[in-house]
Amino acid sequence: MQANERITFKEELEGIYALYDKDKPTNAVLRGWWNALSQYSMEVVAVALKYHTTHSRFAPKPFDIVELVTKSDGRPSADEAWAIALSGQDEDATVVWTQEMAKAFLESALPILGTGDKVGARMAFRETYNQAVVVARDLGMPTQWIVSQGNDPALREDTIKQARDVGRLTYEQCDKLLLTKTTDDGKAIAGLITNGNVEKLKTNKDSPVKKRELDKINKLLNKA
Repeated sequence: MQANERITFKEELEGIYALYDKDKPTNAVLRGWWNALSQYSMEVVAVALKYHTTHSRFAPKPFDIVELVTKSDGRPSADEAWAIALSGQDEDATVVWTQEMAKAFLESALPILGTGDKVGARMAFRETYNQAVVVARDLGMPTQWIVSQGNDPALREDTIKQARDVGRLTYEQCDKLLLTKTTDDGKAIAGLITNGNVEKLKTNKDSPVKKRELDKINKLLNKA
């Protein structure tokens, strides 16, 4: 929330307190609420407060709203994320995943998958993914869906359009991706460049990812 939304937030919270027949929150209580929720958008907080009032007979506490906000931020569970990330093994498939998924799969799971240990890879993925999600949520970072483009143009178009239809990509992002000709270098990991932040991909020497391809990806990212 922005500083100029303090009054809006105060009025929203006072209305919630009134619904539960509670006195208006004091300035100290309002500060506590603001400190807990200011990292989230006013729109998201308002939706969470409204949801709470229709699902609980008890007045909300900051923890209740934080929990609702984080659970509704669009980040899949670790099991859902693993299912999505696994499709990244297919060079023809285009994958629309979050930054946390990409990090967990490329850095933790992929090297282990190369040894044939799918169970170990899944466990490593879950641990890294869950840790990354916790950090992102603590920092109030919004969910960012990114695109790893595969070789098959038809599959690419279908996947991107499906992601658009469920709200993971905007129409503008979708149109840009579908209009952009994918070169051999560009098919690597297109979406790890987000808001000007570049994250280099990492792997170890035993990873099945070819060093040539990894160097190519990192070269692309460093040019951003």
